[in-house]
Amino acid sequence: MVFESQKDVFRWWRSYCKWLNFSKYTFRKNPISTAKPYGIIFLNETKGDIAVNLVLKEVTSENWEECIELQPREDQKQFIASNVYSLAQSKFLPNFETLAVYKDERMVGLVMFGIDPDDSQYWIYRLMIDSRHQGKGYGMETMKQVIARIKAKPDTTDIMVAYHPDNQGAATLYEKLGFKVLGKAPWGEIMARLSKDDEAN
Repeated sequence: MVFESQKDVFRWWRSYCKWLNFSKYTFRKNPISTAKPYGIIFLNETKGDIAVNLVLKEVTSENWEECIELQPREDQKQFIASNVYSLAQSKFLPNFETLAVYKDERMVGLVMFGIDPDDSQYWIYRLMIDSRHQGKGYGMETMKQVIARIKAKPDTTDIMVAYHPDNQGAATLYEKLGFKVLGKAPWGEIMARLSKDDEAN
């Protein structure tokens, strides 16, 4: 569903809420805090393009096989663990959430985040978008939703990420979101941090 203006979005939202018999309805510019359950596509005022609406869902016995079928591009496989590895790793990280990324009813990616047992900071360990669904803004929107989730937690901390020095795509994404590079980790990856007091871009 594509809208030409925010007025069109508002009219549709108002009609939709009436159809659901909502007594009140709200409209905000922030796609993270607004329409996650309803699948609305919002206009991005700063860039003039269509903002992506995604839903994060638990990986369960019903969808894990679909999850492990998702693959990054061939040139990205050196930068990220497979989803099979991620799901296995998650079983030994009780403070982590491993969520499937959905666009409409189609699974398009996986994200894993939680409190690292070594430093008690929130880390986003894994972000992968299937090769067939890249270039659509899904990675950026997924990160924004994860950041919002972490910041809403009572035990929120600064948010950490790490990525391969040659992974320019990850470096660009994290920079756009406001992460600041801290330097190279002992295991060779670049570490970056988003302060818990900063807003994601």
